Amino acid sequence: LTGTQGWYAQPLGPGQGIQVLGMVLDSSQGNVMTPGGPLPGSIEETDAAVHYGRRLSDRWLLGIGVAPLLETEINLYHPVTGAVLMHTDSEAESGFRLGTLYQFAPEGFAGFVFDWYEEDVTFVNPTLPGPANFSFTSTEWALGVSARVSPKMIAAAEWMELESESGDLSTRTDGLHVGIEFQATDRLRVRLGSNDGQMALGAGARFGDWVINYAYLDDWNDGAVGASLGESETHQIEIGTYW
Repeated sequence: LTGTQGWYAQPLGPGQGIQVLGMVLDSSQGNVMTPGGPLPGSIEETDAAVHYGRRLSDRWLLGIGVAPLLETEINLYHPVTGAVLMHTDSEAESGFRLGTLYQFAPEGFAGFVFDWYEEDVTFVNPTLPGPANFSFTSTEWALGVSARVSPKMIAAAEWMELESESGDLSTRTDGLHVGIEFQATDRLRVRLGSNDGQMALGAGARFGDWVINYAYLDDWNDGAVGASLGESETHQIEIGTYW
């Protein structure tokens, strides 16, 4: 899987601002586990979101976001002929994100995020007389806290839960994420964490108005997709600038 994400943030006035975010996730063909065994498959996802945030007081901030574009396409192929055996296309019809942040110390924060969205899914299989259409609703919430625990170290923890429902069927995923960031030099930060019990490493550096970050995650989202996609190693590189 290869993902490209970009975002732009702009102040709108004292204590408020807007962020525009876009992401494209694409894959070359790999093996996807099915009840009948592994099959070649591919995944594509496109996402765009707009977020608005406002400071309510010296300690409280509030944000709201909408995603006008969220679409995922999954294909399974015949291992010999390459013909499409299954095609799934899901598209979010409506949804929103609401978040709040409380500053309890000069460098201590507690935050809560709630996501709700509804997706329409089209499923195509040669064994069916025609496309099958259904919809499901997903709710996700996350609660996190971060604080400076020493002059050169910051610690953070987050708990999240995601539940999806379609009629009488429902699935639930949860996870705990913890990590620390250590200031190695004036420019360099190194990071170590646990992502649902799997190792996460990272580093970041700032050069003037430019910021470079790197992260490594072992078996990212293993609880949600590990059974279908198997083990994984994720490398993430981020480059940003201020002006």
